[in-house]
Parts: sequence; C-alpha cells; structure tokens
Amino acid sequence: MKELKYSTLNSALKKIRDGDYIVIGMAGAEPKEFVTHLHEIADRINHVTVTNCLPLSKAEYFTNPLYKDKFQLDGWFYNADMRKGAENGNFSFIPNH
Repeated sequence: MKELKYSTLNSALKKIRDGDYIVIGMAGAEPKEFVTHLHEIADRINHVTVTNCLPLSKAEYFTNPLYKDKFQLDGWFYNADMRKGAENGNFSFIPNH
C-alpha cells in the first residue's frame, strides 16, 4: 500500500513560487485553511494563478485589492465574491458548457 503524505499549511505555502499555477478543489472540497492564508505570502511572490471552479471562502487573495497584482483567480462561476475580484481586475471567468 502506498504511504500517505501529509503537509502543514506553512510548508505548503513555502512551496509556492512566482508564476505558479494552483488548481484546488471546488465548493466543499476547497482547502479553506489554504485559501484563507494564501495572501500571507504576497510579500514574496508575483503572478500566482489559482483555478477554483466555485470558491466558497471569501479569501483575501482575490477579494482584497491590495493583492490584485499578486494573485489571479480563474473560475467557472461568477458569485458575489468573484465579482469583487473582477472589480479588482484579478479574476477571469472560464466559460463552460
């Protein structure tokens, strides 16, 4: 049987580099702790793109205009929080059908 690997939140955040693309689970599978702390690395990264079909967490990395030049959110829906990201200029809608 394959051995499971676990990581702490801090060690996961330390692995993120400039220009990374991060694809995360949607809705109930969204890693809430990860997305609500992602903005904390803004001082050391640039141009990180997160793809999340339907974010449920009101995460700073895409709702706070301070991070608009650091993070980009790509999503399949256009809920109220995603519209806030669109106002900031760091959200892209992915058409789907």
